[in-house]
Amino acid sequence: MRMTNIKKKNVLVCFIGMDGTGKTTLARKLVEIMNEQGIRTRYVWSQFQPGLLKPFIWIGRALFIPPGDPLAGTYIGYSTTIRKVTRNLIVRNMYEFVLLLDYTRQLLWTIRIPMMRGKSIVSDRYGYDILIDLCVNLHYSARKMSRMLKIFEYLLPKTSLVFLVDAPEEMALKRKDDTPSIIHLSERRQIYLDIAEQYGLIMLDGSAKLPELHAKIWSRVQEII
Repeated sequence: MRMTNIKKKNVLVCFIGMDGTGKTTLARKLVEIMNEQGIRTRYVWSQFQPGLLKPFIWIGRALFIPPGDPLAGTYIGYSTTIRKVTRNLIVRNMYEFVLLLDYTRQLLWTIRIPMMRGKSIVSDRYGYDILIDLCVNLHYSARKMSRMLKIFEYLLPKTSLVFLVDAPEEMALKRKDDTPSIIHLSERRQIYLDIAEQYGLIMLDGSAKLPELHAKIWSRVQEII
């Protein structure tokens, strides 16, 4: 499965990867280049923003992390809460369903409609990032991961190019001081690499020099516009 459907003129280019790898810098530069070339392009930050899911998150925190608990507000506390809440199969299925519905609604306004109006989109994060968070928090098996990828492919806007920006966890942590912990990064990095290899995503070395990366990205984008 590839979340890819190459189009002419207006395209959807996504940058995915761990926090701190440089996705935002690369995405914003590509938007600048494309607009300079006369391609109407919009930058979109596609991290999942809870809307419909908010009540579930509040209830979970209230039930499983009492006020004053030292885990409250920490990455470990958040992960522990999700895992406790979703041990029940019915709750897990409901959580996944509402999250997918929420994210699909979010991308309708930020990506799907602007593309229907002829704009190209450069997305900082995308469905892969959201799915990998789910994989870590809910302990997905490889089979479950594959099944969820197909669901994401069906529901989300089809991409033209997907770049995976990779970097060592230590480097990524230094670059982004609001990253929860190095555990947060290491839990996810190998999954990103496995998906990139399996589905042929374009790998970018986040530790390389920016001009080199910009040139490589623009070269690939030129092939599809």
